[in-house]
Amino acid sequence: MESIHLPICPQPHSDIVTIQIKGIGLTTLPAVQYICRSVGALEGLSMDGKDAVKAFYRVKNHSKLRKILTRLNNTVINSHRWSATVLSDKEEDGDNSKLVLQLNNRVADLWSHLMTQKMWLEDLEYLHMGILHLQGLPTNADS
Repeated sequence: MESIHLPICPQPHSDIVTIQIKGIGLTTLPAVQYICRSVGALEGLSMDGKDAVKAFYRVKNHSKLRKILTRLNNTVINSHRWSATVLSDKEEDGDNSKLVLQLNNRVADLWSHLMTQKMWLEDLEYLHMGILHLQGLPTNADS
């Protein structure tokens, strides 16, 4: 068998940026979420008063962030023009929505990993039963 060298390449670094969107008016949260997803890699939303939301985006570079801001600032729904600004770390102090988002993402990742492991275990059990069947040995299912 030939040896193959597969280098491990790190994924490009991306940060989660918080953008406050004001002027959404009476637009429903699902509609806001749909629009926000259409402009970039949306990680989550958080209500920020009656007329504003905080949107969490995963961005790889500054030009992607500028593109997201431009598209959000050009959004007009029901004669309400949106105003999108990036929140600094100081403006986010005391706000735990980013922490909650990170925890939710971590739990989702762990759940996905657990389901993958469960699927592999089931596959190994089927493989084991198939090998025992081919060898003519009794399986636990025969008991």
